[in-house]
Amino acid sequence: MLPYIARRVVHVLLVVVGVVVITFAMLRLIPGNPARVIAGEFASADSIKAVEIRLGLDRPLPVQFGRYIGNLVRGNLGQSFHSNVPVARELAVSYPITAQLAVFSLLLAAVLGVPLGVAAAVRRGTAVDLVSMVIAVGGLSVPNFWLGLNLILLFSVTLRWLPSIGSDSLAHFVLPSISLATFSLALIARQMRSSLLEVLGQDFIRTARAKGLTGHGTITRHALRNALIPVITVMGLNFGYVLGGTVITESVFSMRGMGSLVVSSILDRDYPVVQAGILVLALNFALVNLLVDLAYAVADPRVRYA
Repeated sequence: MLPYIARRVVHVLLVVVGVVVITFAMLRLIPGNPARVIAGEFASADSIKAVEIRLGLDRPLPVQFGRYIGNLVRGNLGQSFHSNVPVARELAVSYPITAQLAVFSLLLAAVLGVPLGVAAAVRRGTAVDLVSMVIAVGGLSVPNFWLGLNLILLFSVTLRWLPSIGSDSLAHFVLPSISLATFSLALIARQMRSSLLEVLGQDFIRTARAKGLTGHGTITRHALRNALIPVITVMGLNFGYVLGGTVITESVFSMRGMGSLVVSSILDRDYPVVQAGILVLALNFALVNLLVDLAYAVADPRVRYA
């Protein structure tokens, strides 16, 4: 097990290094000068040059990259170009919001998606199967921003049950979590159904039934564990979608999380905030996938030797 964990950790480190390099390069390739944005639209060339010198943007790119990596190794994420506040302090405010939103969404998707898929597989060909798959197809088809706006219209504007904007309390996370979880819920339900149907058709299930095990016992003791393995993989991969979806969802519900922070920083050409925000999001995605891989290896020992 230890060699497998070591290989996976090395993969995570390579992903992080790739994200650091690509993010740095992409920010320098997109049009727009941060110094001009900070100095103002009508600033003189001397004023813009002074800002460039103050921010170190007048240095050659290899020097800028070396300084960035040096600070990163020492745990220094730099200072925001615009607010002059340490980036770590800005992330400390916005990260918990995005983390809570992502966790609530995935939990909601798993808690509803797995039973929905199991019910569809066990009741294959019945009305339960039809309704479950209609819900799943609907969840895959509906854009989360459109769903979010309609949830606001129904539960905030019409019924006045839940707040529509902000992130001050748990009630503020209900509608964004539903909006963000719908796609993942549908994906998990479809994967759970197909995986369980495949497992139920295998020989060891027929053997268990031939020994007199009931339908419920066959599913809970033998089929469910094997059917959950691909579902775990889907959930891990889907975490990337959830993180990406927070950008739109946080904008719709006016939540000051990582997604909206990165988007506004890109528009402002605030390089340190964008670099740190993308690095943190990528690191979260890589670590979640590492945990999924380890869970996969625990559930199926053959994976450790692949």
